[in-house]
Amino acid sequence: MPRILDTTPTPIEYEQTQRLDGQRYRVALRWLPRLAGWYADVDAPDGAPLARGRRVAPGQVSLLADRSLRTPPGVMLAIGDDIPVQSALGDRLFVAYVTEAELEALG
Repeated sequence: MPRILDTTPTPIEYEQTQRLDGQRYRVALRWLPRLAGWYADVDAPDGAPLARGRRVAPGQVSLLADRSLRTPPGVMLAIGDDIPVQSALGDRLFVAYVTEAELEALG
């Protein structure tokens, strides 16, 4: 079952360290009013940028589209409703992580 990253309360900018498949990654989320959406930055355990300015919206294959050795083996994605309001994150829009084992179980 995908793990939903904790995003509450939801200020305009939100940063946390998440353990994904055993490694710690920095996840920063920010609301951009001009673009009416949430955007994500993700850094590897060594601080190297993995994703910058990725829109958090359902329907994307992964927030970490570029796969590398530093990228966690699972998939980070947005689920829920793509509603262009700041309060949607953590209420109707969520950031989830599906582990490598869960992906393999899906076949």
